[in-house]
Amino acid sequence: MPNEPGGLREHTLVSGRGLVDGIWHPDVSIDARVLGFEERFLAGRFSEPLDLDDLRNRPWDYHLYVAYPCPFAHRVILARALLGVTAIGMSVCHPCLTKNKGWIFAPDEKLENYLGLTLDEGLGKHTLHEVYTHATPRFTGRVTVPALLHLPSGRIVSNDSFKLMAAFAKAFDPKGRRLGIIPADVDSRWPAVETNTDLTALDPLSLAAWVADRISVGVYRAGMARTQHEYEQYLAAFFKDLDRLEGFLASAVLADRYGTHSLASLILLATWVRWDLAYRLVMYLTARSKQEYPAIARQCANLLSDPTVAATVREDQIIRHYVDDDAFVNRRLVEGRYLLPIQRLDEPRPPVATPNLRPVSRRQTAASAASDGAASG
Repeated sequence: MPNEPGGLREHTLVSGRGLVDGIWHPDVSIDARVLGFEERFLAGRFSEPLDLDDLRNRPWDYHLYVAYPCPFAHRVILARALLGVTAIGMSVCHPCLTKNKGWIFAPDEKLENYLGLTLDEGLGKHTLHEVYTHATPRFTGRVTVPALLHLPSGRIVSNDSFKLMAAFAKAFDPKGRRLGIIPADVDSRWPAVETNTDLTALDPLSLAAWVADRISVGVYRAGMARTQHEYEQYLAAFFKDLDRLEGFLASAVLADRYGTHSLASLILLATWVRWDLAYRLVMYLTARSKQEYPAIARQCANLLSDPTVAATVREDQIIRHYVDDDAFVNRRLVEGRYLLPIQRLDEPRPPVATPNLRPVSRRQTAASAASDGAASG
């Protein structure tokens, strides 16, 4: 998972898999972290300025690496699909994030196959960490999806999901008329947004930044907490923010205010579809259910009624990833104990107005019917 905006790296126990000076390590030693290595390990990322004219005029020179289970990669898969940018090639990793090799392409004899998986169609490697060291031989850091490779130079130009979504939108929908993922008159730099800001006062990009930080990353703050106390604090904060978003969406439909496929709605969707499939159990989001958030559910159902969006949700791969990865399952807290999930929050929820919900689009194709099931989790 990338080092996304929102301070995730300050609050979570980091997986030990990664590259150190170009050498793959299934488990980075705890001693190295204590000696100050952790900051260097977490800081490893690619974020070159993207030449939008080159991306627009020569999209075949770029290759995207993704995995369907990852919510950050899912955002970029959504942007690529909705913008129809199939000229940018895409290689899809196996959903099982293996400890010994990390993200891999060709499943070995012990791993099952899934619809949509590919070999590495960019460089012909067997693992994603080999792609990283092809780009930077002595790379140090986690090996994450998404990642965009510039084929002629062999460089990874970015592994930041927001910057990739912004680049795709501005290169292939520069005036924001087709989808409005990134409005044409908005700076694509990730804005700083206060936690308790008034959501009704936010511009489209600031709202997307708030959703990414407080909702998408908020899940990981709670689920990957180091102590029981941290978990309980972050869980309460996550549901408080989710209540605020529910209240906002009860009186305003994102599609009406920011466009049908706004950046905020796509980021929200990538988290929402994983709730019942994975987050509720492996991130210990047991204190409330999706049914308590009808406005958010309807917003995401509206998106999933689009067959292009629905086709990006691979439920079987999401489940496979989260229930198999040791980073999520059977982990212990720093005290050596297992985390105890909170079943209900003591704080009463604030009253929420009856949602002002717009009917779901009635494009009833087989794909949209299947998407309704995905929306309900």
